[in-house]
Amino acid sequence: MAEERGPRDGTAHTALPDEESARLLQQATAAASARRLTEADALLTALLDRDPRSVRGLDLLGFVRYFQGRHAEAEDACRRTLALAPDHAYAHKGLGLCLAAQGRLADGLAELARARELKPGWFDPWWDTAVVLHGAGRHLDALAILDQACLAVPTRRADFQGFVRQIRRKLDEGGQGPR
Repeated sequence: MAEERGPRDGTAHTALPDEESARLLQQATAAASARRLTEADALLTALLDRDPRSVRGLDLLGFVRYFQGRHAEAEDACRRTLALAPDHAYAHKGLGLCLAAQGRLADGLAELARARELKPGWFDPWWDTAVVLHGAGRHLDALAILDQACLAVPTRRADFQGFVRQIRRKLDEGGQGPR
């Protein structure tokens, strides 16, 4: 059986889609990359009508709906992705962001931790964990994650350190917030 690769994490998932499904996925990916989210959503809906088990389609739908602000629907797409591919790091990361956006911080952080566990050298879940913690006013926890991130993803150390400086400025201004 031929394999398709996940759009972001490179893990093998399902058989290659038929020609029309492949075309829809390609167009949806291009639309999402260009932040034409309504178009991407429509293309992904058409794709998933044809192939409801498309891991790549579900994964991308989660991304699109998250950026549309439709966090509960994005959560559903992430969970559907994970039902088909339980170790899909990007879906765990997306689910973590969706849960945090809906006020379920502890659950969101657990999903982000799972993404980091699955792909420890991947920049995104480290960064997103720090963003979520910082946004929740947990600045010291965000700094601790960024310290770990510098070790896990040394090629992005400058990015992480820039965020550290931003948080330290906030702390210097008296913005400690809850831990």
